[in-house]
Amino acid sequence: TVIWKIIWLIGIFCLGLYFLYTYLHCICIFRQSLPMGKENFGSRESEDRINSAHSLRRHVKVRISDRICSPLTYGIVHPVILLPKKMDLENSERLDYILLHELAHIKRLDALGKICLAAVLTCHWFNPFVWIMYYLANRDIELACDEEVIRMIGNGKRSAYAGVLLEWEAQKTEVNLLASCFM
Repeated sequence: TVIWKIIWLIGIFCLGLYFLYTYLHCICIFRQSLPMGKENFGSRESEDRINSAHSLRRHVKVRISDRICSPLTYGIVHPVILLPKKMDLENSERLDYILLHELAHIKRLDALGKICLAAVLTCHWFNPFVWIMYYLANRDIELACDEEVIRMIGNGKRSAYAGVLLEWEAQKTEVNLLASCFM
């Protein structure tokens, strides 16, 4: 039984290191991101519009990075929506869908939920059902946000939103396990 405890602790240590490395790598990416410039749609104006239109208790910042391929959110106390630099910001309808999806993550505190999921997975790394739970919970987080966006925009625009989802899914090359991504 002592050998199993040692193996279990080694697994916790390795998976914990993996999540810590991923988290620190993401922090580097987030710190290198830039605020949205006025040439896009006005950094301060867009943030004020987002925060006032959705009555959030926390101020949301919108930033741009050339090191990501899909929009995502990060932060619990000071949430940030991070958009890829290659994204077409001229298409306001598409941008609104993306911002609504990311705001749904922020409202639901999905960043905190993903950290809790990672902690549970780290402690129960040996259980295949926990791995399945982790995968399905992450998928359900995304589906819940999609459902909330559809509820906000109405069923008439559902196909346009689905088109945006498909477009970003086709461009996605990596999955971030600790950030909430537009999927």
